[in-house]
Amino acid sequence: MGILVVNVTSDKDGGALVSGATVRVQNTVLGYDETNTTDSMGRLMLVGIPEGIQEYMITVSKGGYETVSTLAPYPTSAFNPTHEHASVVELSINTANIYQNEL
Repeated sequence: MGILVVNVTSDKDGGALVSGATVRVQNTVLGYDETNTTDSMGRLMLVGIPEGIQEYMITVSKGGYETVSTLAPYPTSAFNPTHEHASVVELSINTANIYQNEL
């Protein structure tokens, strides 16, 4: 089991934190699916997550902002995505930085 930290920032004011964003983390291989919101620091921390290398799809949404989803890495994806699926390594803190622009 590991820790997955999702940090959400926007293009506003040079990288403002996005608090209250809805974050859905899914791993279809393991049947993991959890939805939470970011805290006042634009962060969501999930503890006790099963290990999986580039298997965690993250979707971030909030009113007034674009919806952002991670994609499988190239060559599985047809192009080189900005946000790739996250990995969780056992006994480690794993970080995913997501950029969500205001509409």
